[in-house]
Amino acid sequence: MIRENVKDRNRPIKVLVSEQERNELLSRSKKAGIPVSTFLRSAGLGYRPKSKLDSKVAMELLQVNGDLGRLGGLLKLWLSKADSSEVSDIRAVLKKIDSTMDEIRRKAASV
Repeated sequence: MIRENVKDRNRPIKVLVSEQERNELLSRSKKAGIPVSTFLRSAGLGYRPKSKLDSKVAMELLQVNGDLGRLGGLLKLWLSKADSSEVSDIRAVLKKIDSTMDEIRRKAASV
């Protein structure tokens, strides 16, 4: 996006829209987590508006993915050294991995 005139943004442009269009624009800018003016400016200048929410969800997914990787590493270590007394511990880790994978799916579906 053009950033050189950020402080010079004081010239409004009036845009006539129907009530339905207005509601849709408000909804889309809210969903993107950015002000309506930023949303309209980005779209009007040919940029795809960047959603702050998408970045937040992506960071959450990366954190959850890291947790899943650590759990997988722990499971791998246990499997290499496990005896029959640790089977319940391994099952607990598998359940945690399953719940973490469900969390990743939920967050990915929300994007």
